[in-house]
Amino acid sequence: MRLLDRLEEQQQHFPRSLAFEQDIHTFTFAHGVIEGRSWGQMFGAAGKPLDRVLIRMLLRSALALCETLRALHRNRCAHRALSPDDILYLDNQRTLLRDVGLATWRYKPGEGADGYRAPEQDIANGGLSLPGSHTDVYQLGMVLYHFITGHLPASTKQIVEPSAWNKELMPEIDAVLLRALALRIKERPTIADFSAALRRALR
Repeated sequence: MRLLDRLEEQQQHFPRSLAFEQDIHTFTFAHGVIEGRSWGQMFGAAGKPLDRVLIRMLLRSALALCETLRALHRNRCAHRALSPDDILYLDNQRTLLRDVGLATWRYKPGEGADGYRAPEQDIANGGLSLPGSHTDVYQLGMVLYHFITGHLPASTKQIVEPSAWNKELMPEIDAVLLRALALRIKERPTIADFSAALRRALR
């Protein structure tokens, strides 16, 4: 609730907190609902690669999402649960998050949506760093990879270039996505750098 209040004060577009009640046994928190179509509804169930028109539409939408994630990161929080159902595409072509995901929850091994979970979120993460803003970069990269190629990688340790699966993809996008999907978090860009690289690749 406090996080949503801070985001609202900063004029960021997240659900508004409406009410909070607590007693000895339970607590109830109500927040506003943002109306829109999810990326899953907008770009299909990722069963086949997107064509060039939809790729550009998706990536432009991702640029807007990067700004939303930057607002979370500036508040030292990370969503950590990005999936096609959590990202909304509004009628006015704005892109927003349905909620703040796991931003206010402590890390729990195995957290995050299946298929989009970052390596550091796995139950056996091999001593990798804890999830954070770098996790959002990975998850966004994986969602984009899924839609663009039509499937998820067979292994997150050896990810095939997206253009190998989708010849409609602009080659410049390969490097941007593969860097976001780096196994080592130090090799991933910040959300600001990811956005800048994506914008350059779209020109």
